[in-house]
Amino acid sequence: MSRFARVGSVETLKEFRASLCTFSATVSTALDEANSEIQRTLIWLKQDQNAYWKAQVRHRTEQLARARSALSYKKNFEESSLAAKQSHIDEKKAVAAAQRRLQEAQEKLEKVRRWTQQFEKEAAMYKGRVQGLGHIIDAEIPNARAQMDKMIDSLESYVALTPPPGAAVPAEQPYCDSSVPSEDVPPTPQKTIPQTTGAAKSYAALRKMTPLATVRSQVQVGSVIRPWLSGPAIKPHARKLIEEIGVEPVPISADDKIVIAGSSPDHRRIYLERTEPCSPDDCGWYVGINDNKESLDCEAVRLGDFLDLRGDLVEILTLPVGYMVVLDGDSIEAIVDPHDKVVWTGDNK
Repeated sequence: MSRFARVGSVETLKEFRASLCTFSATVSTALDEANSEIQRTLIWLKQDQNAYWKAQVRHRTEQLARARSALSYKKNFEESSLAAKQSHIDEKKAVAAAQRRLQEAQEKLEKVRRWTQQFEKEAAMYKGRVQGLGHIIDAEIPNARAQMDKMIDSLESYVALTPPPGAAVPAEQPYCDSSVPSEDVPPTPQKTIPQTTGAAKSYAALRKMTPLATVRSQVQVGSVIRPWLSGPAIKPHARKLIEEIGVEPVPISADDKIVIAGSSPDHRRIYLERTEPCSPDDCGWYVGINDNKESLDCEAVRLGDFLDLRGDLVEILTLPVGYMVVLDGDSIEAIVDPHDKVVWTGDNK
């Protein structure tokens, strides 16, 4: 019986990788062009149009003043005893026309102001909605390409192997990955990893406790931070774990809001999950209680106020959308990626 697998679809994997690269480049170009168009439009509204109509208001105000001056001069000249009766209809028409032109410029300036505010709001909402897509293009697809490169190299190395003389290679054996042995080849022992299936499922279940975006969007920012959030602070060596994960940090803003579970008791085990922002002023982070079995009311505070209390969490808060960190007192219990894979646990110490 044969101890070899037939590999016949490496080219299909290469074609898929090329298609993935094309898709990534196309989407990246589209996002860059959209951002550039947004910036050009903002500059056109805030600088070009605003400056133009301000200048028009000044210019047309001066024209109205000159038209009124000409009408006043004509009336005064007509009232002179030495002057004959003269018509000043043309001067009145000039004043009326100047008034209409000035009113038009004032209306245009007000519309530019309103459209600038509306456009800035819509631009912020757009950026929040495409943030997840940008993360996929910048992080997940490059990781997928790297994994496929390893798969292609492994498969090509396997295909390049020369079977020993007299070895029978089946003609009808279907394709299989080089990492999967044929039924005649005994399975290769796999390296154990720290996480267990039960642990992975328990961390994945925490995501169900995170409030939906529709709920978080209705939470108003307050000034009270619950006492249970005040500590204990994460140890310095645990904070360095975030850098070891190897993901690109995502900037945060002190003015954004962070949503927290509305509970006052003392809790040692808590979790932080970053979801898609529910509004332009939302950072996407939710701080929940790990051992809670019931849904809680939500509260929100400014991210800057939160970091004044918990500055030890700043590295965690730069993780991208989809990441979750479980804390146990002053230690990091687990770090879970967007695919619910535990990338770090306390067992890694």
